[in-house]
Amino acid sequence: MKSFYEIVLEEARERKEYLENYLIYAREIKERAKKLLGDVKVFVFGSVVSEDYNPMSDIDILIISDSVPDGAIEQAKIKVLLTEGFKPGVFQIHLAKPDEYENWYKNFVKCKVEI
Repeated sequence: MKSFYEIVLEEARERKEYLENYLIYAREIKERAKKLLGDVKVFVFGSVVSEDYNPMSDIDILIISDSVPDGAIEQAKIKVLLTEGFKPGVFQIHLAKPDEYENWYKNFVKCKVEI
């Protein structure tokens, strides 16, 4: 049986792969988003972009599209499809319509990389 330390260390190693290669994974998520939502704008933001992350950090991805559904259940389904096959909990997907981006996200997302 693995010790708690071994489990945490293994988790950190797996996440490190995602954090160090976030652009590769973000491009894949963008391609999936285009198939689901059509025209999209995608940004990665947060600690991974500012290089202030730790092994347990997630990767924040903001997807902006006029086709983002209004309902929470519909949005949750899209998020599942976008992250399917990736390690659970690594990506924090944010879905927004253009006006939501302009009125909300743009005010606090300062350090970002467009994909």
